[in-house]
Amino acid sequence: MKKLSLLLMAVLISFIGFVTVGCDDDDKSTTPDPENNASVQFDFSASQQVLESMSVTKVVVKLEKSGYSDSLLLVVEKTVGEFSKLEPGDYTVTVTAYEGTSVVATGSSQVTVEAGKVTNSAIILKLTQGGVEVVIEWDDLELNAPKYIFFFIGDGMAMPQINATEAALGVSGFGTMSETPSLGKLNMNDFPVTGMQTTHAEDRYITGSAASATALATGYKTSIGTISMNSSHTLDHKTMAEMARDKGMKVGIVSSVSIDHATPACFYAHTDSRNNYYSIGQDLAISGFNYFAGGGVRWGKYDGEGQAEDINLFLNAATTNGYTYVESRTAFEALSSGDDKIIATLEKFRTNTSDGSALPYQLDVDEYGENDNITLAEFTKKGIELLDNEAGFFMMVEGGKVDWACHANDAVAAVYDMIAFDKAIGEAIKFYNDHKDETLIVVTGDHECGGMTLGFANNGYATWFETLKHQSLSYIHFSAKVSDWKDAGNVTFAMALDSVETYFGLGDDSKHSELALTMYDSTRLENAFNSSMAGVDSDTYTEEQKRIYGYYDEFTVTVTHILNEKAGIAWTSYSHTGVPVPVLALGKGQEKFNGYYDNTDIAKKIIAIGKLDQ
Repeated sequence: MKKLSLLLMAVLISFIGFVTVGCDDDDKSTTPDPENNASVQFDFSASQQVLESMSVTKVVVKLEKSGYSDSLLLVVEKTVGEFSKLEPGDYTVTVTAYEGTSVVATGSSQVTVEAGKVTNSAIILKLTQGGVEVVIEWDDLELNAPKYIFFFIGDGMAMPQINATEAALGVSGFGTMSETPSLGKLNMNDFPVTGMQTTHAEDRYITGSAASATALATGYKTSIGTISMNSSHTLDHKTMAEMARDKGMKVGIVSSVSIDHATPACFYAHTDSRNNYYSIGQDLAISGFNYFAGGGVRWGKYDGEGQAEDINLFLNAATTNGYTYVESRTAFEALSSGDDKIIATLEKFRTNTSDGSALPYQLDVDEYGENDNITLAEFTKKGIELLDNEAGFFMMVEGGKVDWACHANDAVAAVYDMIAFDKAIGEAIKFYNDHKDETLIVVTGDHECGGMTLGFANNGYATWFETLKHQSLSYIHFSAKVSDWKDAGNVTFAMALDSVETYFGLGDDSKHSELALTMYDSTRLENAFNSSMAGVDSDTYTEEQKRIYGYYDEFTVTVTHILNEKAGIAWTSYSHTGVPVPVLALGKGQEKFNGYYDNTDIAKKIIAIGKLDQ
């Protein structure tokens, strides 16, 4: 079926490169050993009607690289041709379509030809007819499905989080120093394709993680709090991970928060509430997926379903269904290709669930021993090693604590976890570089969180991102210190200010002039300190307190707000917002992610490109 619209012109024409031995066609290159011969075959038959609708009479395909150049003349009646006995390498392909002697469309692309491997790509032809640019979308155009699919979800991540991280990365001494003096570069921002998605739930404009992850995992809208079911809770929606499993691909689910949290759960579980942790854990155990990794399970929440708060309820179900529970760095590092049905996490989550059974904030990792921390990138890299096989794999990786840091309005904790998330994406890119024609990587967020913005009212147009590097502790660890002060009952405001200077740099103008505290800053801090020491429960906050502090410790929030404001970062909320979220794509089928669309369309695109529902 053809669709015509008066927009930009795009015609996709596929080509496939594969290995042949002993072809007789002439070429102009030095012939390599027969076992290393490669060829690129062009078959435009899927686009026959498109070419005819353009009044194309011939197509010329030119293949070039340093020291080699050849071309094929293809007529519409026989749009098949081949370059054979090629040396493996990177080639530039140029396709030109003619109507008589006039050029009506042209396009070019790169193709990497490897001995022993199948390669493929697509050309976008741009056509102008009668001075009007036209889009011809060919629905029946077949491209081989990617063998490997990575889906990265930054929970709470939108453009502000991405841009704030790149701004911080441009600061000397902050995290990983970028080569760019004023703006760092994230792996995800090197992706060639960028789209934008809307995030609303079925029953609320500002979404929650369960409804959003259901849309991203299944292609269906649902209600707030629902895990991969319809809003009436009468129908399970099959997820792309389940489709991949049923297709014969291996499947991995990785998260920096608990692996039964809303986002990862939406890829393997089906339940009417994200708080049904016992049911979600049981669904995990029977999923048949090959690799779960990251945080633990929230067994301390099981009593909500009438189940005892006992981690053995999960462990017994997992081992009964063939899973091996790996919870030390030594055992994790010993895992190798061939190990299957693995749940990899940390032993501390058997007893310590105080931070939601999640990995520590990257900002706080120095406070943990080596055996108490495995990074998101390490979990991702190990997943690639365990999942790689001839049938291919699907892996979802969530950077979950970006959201938590933004709920608390802690920009520095969010930035460090953004860096950790991006390093995990870097592991997928390394794999992609060895499997360019077989891999698709998609990166997006489920929603924005905190109403983060770059620019603060009192600063005008100024920003001082370099002040952020002086924070050395996340809000959750600093809040614990404030709680200890309250219990001790002997900490003065002056003593508290010393800690603020130690962990946030505030008050030490020798480090940066903007770190000096104004009279207004000191007043805000003292008022917040007194409120924290009074021990007011956040559930009983006044309307004014809720607006200023959300549901967080008053003193901690005030400290992070002042530091963020001095840098030029502000917040509008302690909750999610409804702003659109970027979608970044690299690899096989990447061009499908251009444009502006709904979050459900991301799932539909991945499922279609990967042919997961066949």
